[in-house]
This record gives sequence, C-alpha cells and structure tokens, in this order.
Amino acid sequence: MGSSAAPSPGSLPPQLLAIAPQLVTFWSGAGVSADAPTQGLVGEALTHRAINEAFDPSFPFKERVQKAYEDLRIVDGASVRRTPRLETVLDVAAAEHGIDALAKLLSDLVSPPPNALHQFFAEHLVLGGHHVTANFDTCIERSGGPAARLVHCHGVVGHWRDMGARLSVIENGFPDTVQTKLRVILSATNALVVVGYSGLDYFDVDPFWRACSRDGVLAGKLLLWLEHEAHGWTVGEDADKPHPQLSWFADGGATVFVVRAPTSDVLSELAETWSLSPLSAPPAREACSDVPLDLPADARARATTRLLTVMGLHDSVRERLANRILDAQESEWAAEAAWTSGQYLQSAEHWAKAKAEASPDSEAITAERRAAALWLRGELRRAKRELLAALAKAESDGTSPRERLVMAETLGRIIVHMGRLPDTRVLVRRGLRQQAIGYLDSAMADLSAGVGVQMRARVDSVRAALTGDHANTPELSVQDFNQSEALLAMLNYRHAQLRERAAQGERVDAQEYRQHASDFRAIGAFGDAVRVPLLPGGETAFEPGAVWRGFGEVDFTTWHRMRLFAGWMAKWAIAKAKSGNGVAP
Repeated sequence: MGSSAAPSPGSLPPQLLAIAPQLVTFWSGAGVSADAPTQGLVGEALTHRAINEAFDPSFPFKERVQKAYEDLRIVDGASVRRTPRLETVLDVAAAEHGIDALAKLLSDLVSPPPNALHQFFAEHLVLGGHHVTANFDTCIERSGGPAARLVHCHGVVGHWRDMGARLSVIENGFPDTVQTKLRVILSATNALVVVGYSGLDYFDVDPFWRACSRDGVLAGKLLLWLEHEAHGWTVGEDADKPHPQLSWFADGGATVFVVRAPTSDVLSELAETWSLSPLSAPPAREACSDVPLDLPADARARATTRLLTVMGLHDSVRERLANRILDAQESEWAAEAAWTSGQYLQSAEHWAKAKAEASPDSEAITAERRAAALWLRGELRRAKRELLAALAKAESDGTSPRERLVMAETLGRIIVHMGRLPDTRVLVRRGLRQQAIGYLDSAMADLSAGVGVQMRARVDSVRAALTGDHANTPELSVQDFNQSEALLAMLNYRHAQLRERAAQGERVDAQEYRQHASDFRAIGAFGDAVRVPLLPGGETAFEPGAVWRGFGEVDFTTWHRMRLFAGWMAKWAIAKAKSGNGVAP
C-alpha cells in the first residue's frame, strides 16, 4: 500500500485531518446502520430471515447448502461461506412470491430511527461533503443531510423493483448514469473514507473501483478503510479479512490507510476536527419483530426448488421433482437437473414441454436444446447440421437476439468439440468457425440490454475457443459464478482452467483431477464428472474400470462411449508406460 506515514494507534492520518471536510467523501455500508437505535440487520441475519419466511421450512438448507460450500471449498475471505448471498435469495423470493414480498422481507429498513453515525454523516453533508452509501435506508436524509449530496448506489426502500437487493439487478454493474455521478464525486474528492462496508459488492462496486483505478480517477487521493472492531485501535489490514480493493486503490495512485477500531471513536475524532456535534449514544430500542409473510406452502416449496436450481444443486432438485406431474416451470427445472445427471435426451424432452406454450421463441429454444443433447450424446455432425438450419430460420423468423445468442454459443461449443475428435476434426474448417462467430456477433449486435454475467462469460469463452485467442483466461469467470451462486457453472469454468493449464504444458497433479471429478459428483453433476478423465493429463488420475463405468452412467451413444474410451485408453497406456509402475500419482 502507498503510505507515506502510518498513523499512530489511537489517531487518524494527519493527511486526512488536514483535508477540508467538503473535500472528503464517505462510502458506507450496512455496518453504519447496525448501531442503536437503528439496529439494522446485517450480514447473514437478513439472509436467514428471508430463507425462514419465503422458503420451504422442511428443507434442510443449513445442512445441504453449507455442505456444498464445504465440499466445493467456497470461501468469503478466509472462511467457508455458510449461506447463499442475500441478493440471490431475494431474487428468487421476488420471482416466486412477487416483488412486494421484498417490502416485508426488508421491513425494518423502511423507517428505522437514525443513530449517531447517521447524524454525523448528515452534518458532514451540510458542510459540503459527499456521501455514497450501499444502504437502502434513508436515515442520513432523515437526520437532515441534503439529499443532493448523497448517492444511494443501490437505490432506496420503496423503489423495490429497482433496488440493488437482487442479483438480476446488480449483476450487470452500475448503470451509466450512476457511474457518471460517482466519477464526478470522486474526481472532486481529496479523501475517500470507507466505513461500515464489507467490500462484497462484487458485481457493481468492484468493477467500478477497478475502472477508476485504471483510469487515474484515484491518483493522488487518500483512502482510509475503516474496519470496525469493538475495542482497541489497530493500524493495518487484518490478514484473515483481506480486502482486494485496497491494492486496486494503491495501484491507481492512492495513498491507502487501514484502521481497525470502534467506528464511533474514529468518527468522533473527525467530528472534533471539523467542529461537528459530538457523537452521542442514543438509547437502544426493541428489535423489530419479523413480519410473517404467511405465504402458501406450495409457493414456498416452488421457491425452494427454484433457488436450488439457480445455485446448481441439481441433486436436490431431482429429489424434489421425482414422481410428480410437472408444470411448465417445473419441467424447465427438471430439464436442467436431468442435463447435469447426463440424461440428455430426457432433458431435451423436459425442455420441449417447458417451452411448448410458454415462449414465442419456443421452436428455437427446443431446437437448441435438442442440438445440445445430440452433441453430448456423441451425434456431433447431426447436432451441427440441425442447429445451423435452426439458426438460419431463427434469423429470418425474428427470434429474439438473446435466444439466437444461446443457439450460436451452443453451435460454437459443438464445433470446438468436433475439433477435438479424430473422426470429426476434418470437418471443422475455418469457414465453419467464422460462421459460428458471425452468428454470435449478429446476436450481440441486436441485443438492447446486458446479457448477464453468466452468458457473457460463456460467450467470451466460446469465442476464445473458436479463434484460439486465450489471452483472457477464464479465471474471472470462476469467481463470477462463485459470487452469483451458480456452483455448477463455476465448476465448469474450473474445468476450463484445468484444460488450459494442461494445454500450456503445466503439470497438473493427479489428485487435482480426482478432486475436480468429486466436486461435480458432490452436487449430482454426473454428466460433467465423467468428462474429467478426458482432460489433457486426466489419463494419469483414473483407472480404466472407473472411467468405463462412468461413461456408462450417462446418455452416450454406444459409438461415442467406445470412441471416447478408446482414445482415453490409448493415452492411459502411454502414460502408464512412461511412469513404469502403473497409474501416476
């Protein structure tokens, strides 16, 4: 970190104290609304309440979800994650119960009494400073802070549909209007003080700060990151709770300080320096009691299945949908669950039922899923032929750009796969690759809105595979899917990382391949688990009998099963001969 003189314990950096308050901007999070009498819920507490009120109470969320995080080694900082991110849970709750459900799930944020921190921030705004908050409550305004100098970067209570409380709202980053407003504020700021903020806004705040670092917006600024601790005063970052944002600020030319202390003590020093009112400690109030939603049991059950599908816990989805007559939505969830288990034609049948009457693009969607099923079963030439015809028809029929993009991405995957097999490689010529890229470009050009983090990562990945340009590694995509709870997609991008590392000549330990296959099986993704031995270097990690049995678990054609196994056996035999003593460790 760039720091010319670290502050002494119990004091703030003299550089900060010398800056006029109107040149200081605060960036706050939920922690500033936790103190009495506001007593806003923070962290996992809101997530637990949403799960308890809007989802199936009989489903063992804690055991199933936390076990999946442990098995897949999903961490936040230095700790294994224990709950889904709040935005994912609220997104599913709103989709199943309606947007008005957010008003009750977030009821204690509507008009809680402000606390001493809010009063301090309001007085700072009156002096001419600025404030950016990720909070939805209006406590600073109701303390007298001029709204014109305050930015709620995630929106405010009451505007439920636009609030950044749901993943579908935040996953495309800040709107241009918000980014412009924030850049103007930071450009006119000499010091940025981050307070009560977790630093976990991966999809909007983080990309914005990284861009500001690259663009020189942060050059010459002073950054104070205040990490709340109940007692004491420590200078420097907690190694167990790292904030990657600090290095971005430093790389962008900012001077960075970290203070871990009681928030009120730090702000009291600033209040005294700026001649503001002393921070008092208002009396606590009784905590808000949860407002029961009284949602129907069947709606809560559907919300649970939807959430498990979003997260990629398809083994649990299959259990919940077994031996039932499914409606269109449930058929869509069943299609995804069957796909991950390797039952590709069954998945295509579910998709056809799900989209038969539900979408104007049902013909295109069904064609794409059927082609994808044929591809993974091993009928690659047929899949390519049918999908090319479907794409040509989709363009002439006015199929939506998003569905055409999905079709083009699948076509690209099929072509890449054909290039890896000896009996189809000869069919993959440059013109075919260019045709697939053309369909991708055409659909992207016609889109009027963002495609979301998952689709964007998929398109970037297949484009790199078609062009051979792997300059942009899939590492960021793994974290994208991790943060959005798409655990299966995250594993598929770990899969892409393993392939790329091995293709570049890096020796991947056999245990890493075995762990990767085990990770897929941990969430019931058997169809993906059997692909792991086929990775470059995967022949060193598995025995032939296990590989053959794995191929038998999924819906491959007989020819495809034999083709894959014969190719794998040839590589296994070579690896065994080289090792001289059987399977490499």
